[in-house]
Amino acid sequence: MVLEKIDECGMIEKYLHSQGALLYEEKRFDEAIVFFQKAIELDDQPYSHYHLDLIYKELTEFDKALQEITRAIRMNPSVPEYYYERSVVWQLKGDLNKAARDYKRAVKIDDNYCRIALIRSSATIVNLTFPDLAQQSCPILSCPAYCCHFTGEPLRHGVYIGAGKLYAIRKFLSKKGLQEDGFMKRLPYKGEDHLSRLVPPNYILKEHGNRFVYYPGRRAHFLDRVALKDLPKGRDYQTLMWINEKASPCGFLNEKRCLIHSVGDETGLDSCKRFFCMTGFVFLVLEHLGVVNKTQLQPKTIGELNRIAVESLLILSKTISGSAKPDEMHVSQKERLKRDINTLFSPS
Repeated sequence: MVLEKIDECGMIEKYLHSQGALLYEEKRFDEAIVFFQKAIELDDQPYSHYHLDLIYKELTEFDKALQEITRAIRMNPSVPEYYYERSVVWQLKGDLNKAARDYKRAVKIDDNYCRIALIRSSATIVNLTFPDLAQQSCPILSCPAYCCHFTGEPLRHGVYIGAGKLYAIRKFLSKKGLQEDGFMKRLPYKGEDHLSRLVPPNYILKEHGNRFVYYPGRRAHFLDRVALKDLPKGRDYQTLMWINEKASPCGFLNEKRCLIHSVGDETGLDSCKRFFCMTGFVFLVLEHLGVVNKTQLQPKTIGELNRIAVESLLILSKTISGSAKPDEMHVSQKERLKRDINTLFSPS
């Protein structure tokens, strides 16, 4: 088993960035800036510049904000959020022409940015109404398992393997005659402060007098441009920064299915259950309400499902807002919701 070095997994950068994000949420801006700058020194990422832009905007230091968001755009020019954010900064600086130009760029990349505020407010309503559904299985069938792809080690994205699952995986691999180092990796833990803050203690496992954090390895191939063209958005309609042309799949992914999903007493990995893209979550909610079923999803491409999910989200949020208990909504409400959603599946 190859022992990974901490800096190779990017855990220090993750710690610095996560601390900066936490301080930003607490409006401790001066402290947050220090953490983001340290993260950039270690691993220069566009999302750190984006966060710095948000801070400087809050501090009304618009020139600095503009400088940071422009750096983010130069590093990753395909992210519509960055152009949209820069349009806001230009507007605050009073340059409406440049604000309009960047707004048009954001909309050109993703036309949903012409109504992004409505989409995000609708997403908030649906996310808050159905928090428990995030622990269930994703209903999307035509997706190339985007959520199983990572630009860095899965450990960096919070994917760990607990003791019970590790035992079951080893038993499964042994029965198949497979070597575990072809599927898993482990990171040595020697009490490092940043690791203890990032990794829950139950995932720090002791073996032969040493402690490790186990996580899935990755395969060598990558997502192609055709698949990336239809990349879904996150739950709040944000770009999934860790999934791009450099993202490779989890070592346990086989033909879009997880080899270890049903291995052991628990399904999947706990950390994997916490992620749903917007498209998957919207259809999970609609399936839960009895509005759609998997047979409707099967013939659709992920690109088509992404578009239907956004429209469904807007309809769903309006219905929820008019119902005291969404799970017990009136029959006429549910029938109207079903009719409106089914219309989206019909050829235009």
